[in-house]
Amino acid sequence: MNVSNIFKSSYVRQASSPQETIALQTQTTPAIQEETSVRHPKKTQGHRLSFNKQLQRAILLAVAKTSPKLAQALTWHHFTRPRKLKAYQHKDLPQGATPLELKHRNASLKGYSWGNANKRIYLVHGWESHSATFKSFINPLVQLGFQVIAFDLPAHGHSSQQYTHFRDCTDALEKILSSYGEAHAIIAHSAGAAITVNTLAKNPQLSPAKLCLISPMPSAQKHVDIFSHVVGLPDYLVEKLGERLEQHMDMPLEDSDICKLINNINTEGLVCHDLHDRCIPFNSGQKVASTWQGASFYPSRQLGHHRILNDPTVITKVVEHASGN
Repeated sequence: MNVSNIFKSSYVRQASSPQETIALQTQTTPAIQEETSVRHPKKTQGHRLSFNKQLQRAILLAVAKTSPKLAQALTWHHFTRPRKLKAYQHKDLPQGATPLELKHRNASLKGYSWGNANKRIYLVHGWESHSATFKSFINPLVQLGFQVIAFDLPAHGHSSQQYTHFRDCTDALEKILSSYGEAHAIIAHSAGAAITVNTLAKNPQLSPAKLCLISPMPSAQKHVDIFSHVVGLPDYLVEKLGERLEQHMDMPLEDSDICKLINNINTEGLVCHDLHDRCIPFNSGQKVASTWQGASFYPSRQLGHHRILNDPTVITKVVEHASGN
């Protein structure tokens, strides 16, 4: 069955190579180029803090001036406890969802599967997100004859509420992939892309035939940078946060850079990134695509970091790549 017959959409011009996106980028109006370069936490990074989080930030920054040790502990506490999105309900998911549960670190990971085919496609969401953000991808993939599996990462969605961090998430993904069978494809968004690439680089036997990275976060260092920018951490706390995360990861943060790892994974790649992404800059995805040998690159416009997951053209491109059609 042809993907275009399942999910018809208006076609947005695709660059034939990562390098061609330079031409697309230069077509952007000056107003848009200026907007994406503005340095402002709520605007450029795409994060809005609730009143409670703003209060917590104020307390942390006040403590940072008087008690560095306590400030370091508070920083780690907030960094490893992702904010909760509005909880999704079972009824919000595509029909046919079978609940899944997997034990991880004395806690519980919750997920769902659709279909019962032998070929599996895994969906990996980003930080402070959940598996339901991929709901628009599920039915097209099932109709093409795939089993689709999506889990909420530790401390996300309906999984147990506990602390988590980059290494914890890669360990969880390794367990998911090892427990439910060989992956034909993996589709990952944002931090989920960095988590996926790091997991596969460490466990090449888990590598799928197809890998789709949507708005990929380039590394664990970028996660630290975004958090530090949103909170407004002083330099000494940024440094201490990075050092503590490195201890948990047992490697330098720079070694988690997916551009350094991606060509060690034997898989066919696709990168999708929006020119107007205010969370992970467009040139970050562009760099991943140009580094990744043989990968395709699809640049979109006016979608940002989250709406890209609901765009018909992006969904069609990803489904076509993941399914091999």
